[in-house]
Amino acid sequence: MAGRAQMHCEQCNAPRLHEEDPVAVNHVLHLLITVLLLGLWLPVWILLVIFAPVRHVRCQLCGKVV
Repeated sequence: MAGRAQMHCEQCNAPRLHEEDPVAVNHVLHLLITVLLLGLWLPVWILLVIFAPVRHVRCQLCGKVV
């Protein structure tokens, strides 16, 4: 889903408009930190890429994240 879509909101218990909040890893920042820390940040960066949520979908009315 990209952008907005009509979905059922558990909080509102009704169909509501939901909007996507993209969550992305800032690779430039993590590269800079990795270089400054002589590679010590690399395992953290890899874990963030693997386990970071791809997206959040938020109800436009109540704000609940799905």
